[in-house]
Amino acid sequence: MSQLRIREIFPTIQGEGRWTGAPSVFVRLQGCDVGCPWCDTKESWDFGAHDILAVVRGRDLADFVRAQYGAKPGIHHIVITGGEPAAYDLLEATSSLISRGFTVSLETSGTYPVRVHDDTWVTVSPKWDMPGGRKVRDDVLYRANELKCVVGKEADVERAIDAWLPEQRANGVQLYLQPVSQSGRATDLCVAACLETGAHLSAQTHKYLDLQ
Repeated sequence: MSQLRIREIFPTIQGEGRWTGAPSVFVRLQGCDVGCPWCDTKESWDFGAHDILAVVRGRDLADFVRAQYGAKPGIHHIVITGGEPAAYDLLEATSSLISRGFTVSLETSGTYPVRVHDDTWVTVSPKWDMPGGRKVRDDVLYRANELKCVVGKEADVERAIDAWLPEQRANGVQLYLQPVSQSGRATDLCVAACLETGAHLSAQTHKYLDLQ
């Protein structure tokens, strides 16, 4: 899909992973068939939903963002999220944004091929064994600039560590462990694993700050 079905677009502070603290515009695309049970944006799942904000051609995304938030000089970073944004071909969209001076991040489950400009920061949050039945792709794991794994139990920590390949560590690809739904037990597991392995904690600071 090259026509981007946009669910919502909003300015906020990134609260997860490497870009935590960065003023950002989030572009949430409509459609996801991965089916994560804990998802807090299930309204973005239906590919055919009618209650969306806009349909935009990929090459026009930069103009669309600038029309919405061009007056905010503090924002230079765009986060493309979903839904599952990698269900779309994002090469034109990311290229248009980068050519206008934005930095761009893509947040993906790793279950679709990643079609983006080479300078796009790719955050892979691998969604293994989800109800939708989609498989995490090895090529997307290798493309990741960072791995961000949701943790609810000890087995989730073990799988995340196994996915963090030695060559990725050598190349500076960081693993972030993110407690599911801000659970105390999951947070304890993540903190212990970070101290043991060198993974970093992703604490979803935007939720603690009550930001979108």
